[in-house]
Amino acid sequence: MHSARLHASKPFIIAMLLGILAGCDVPSATGVATAAVAEAATPLETGSLDAVLEYRAPPAKSAPRVAKGEPRPEPKPKLEPKPDPKPTGPSAELLAAQAELARIQGDTATIAAAEAALRAATAEAAAANAPIAAELAAVSRKIQEVALSMEIESAQVRQNKCCSVCGNSKTEIERNGEPFDKHLTNVKGTIAVCKPGKLEAVQRKYAGQLEPLKQRAAELRAKVGPASQAAQAKVNAALAAVDAAKVDRAQKLAAAQAKLDAAAHK
Repeated sequence: MHSARLHASKPFIIAMLLGILAGCDVPSATGVATAAVAEAATPLETGSLDAVLEYRAPPAKSAPRVAKGEPRPEPKPKLEPKPDPKPTGPSAELLAAQAELARIQGDTATIAAAEAALRAATAEAAAANAPIAAELAAVSRKIQEVALSMEIESAQVRQNKCCSVCGNSKTEIERNGEPFDKHLTNVKGTIAVCKPGKLEAVQRKYAGQLEPLKQRAAELRAKVGPASQAAQAKVNAALAAVDAAKVDRAQKLAAAQAKLDAAAHK
């Protein structure tokens, strides 16, 4: 009866053993299972099941040793690239700013040209006015001389300083280069009362001399005005050009200096 139960439970036992052996991670599991299946095809001898149950799997073979390779050298740490050394000395920007400032400081051609134009305008004004001014000055002096002579002779007539022989006044006689006293001696005359109407005659004589002189002076003054104005306009324009050139140069110098300061502080 015991043997019959064993035969009846043989497939179950074999299946259990196959499951156990399938879960074992040993190289002989496949061979053992095959032998058990072959055994299941024939009746078990008494004691065979015990032998199967008492089966001990051979010790698992150890995994083959893998030859250790040569130790890999540790990688060297990467060195950060060193920054390029900063250039010493003035930068290119600073040198350029210095050169520009020096160029502007040395560039005085514009101002020199404006000043030369001013001198030329001044000389032209003087040349334009010179002949007229010279003639006007001469005419003015002549007017003063004639007027003074008229006043002196009129005073002599009022003082009765006339020659008793010729009737001329002292001024008229001395104008010819002869002293009044010598003239009286030569003509054997005396200082006498001037003839009536002598004063009016003297004033008419001098008035006739003064009138053309005064007209000429008026004409010259009329010419001096426009000529002087035109010449002065050129002078004023030249002065404005000089001032503009100086202002422009000052502005350029200030801008160049600011650029130089900015470059020096970088």
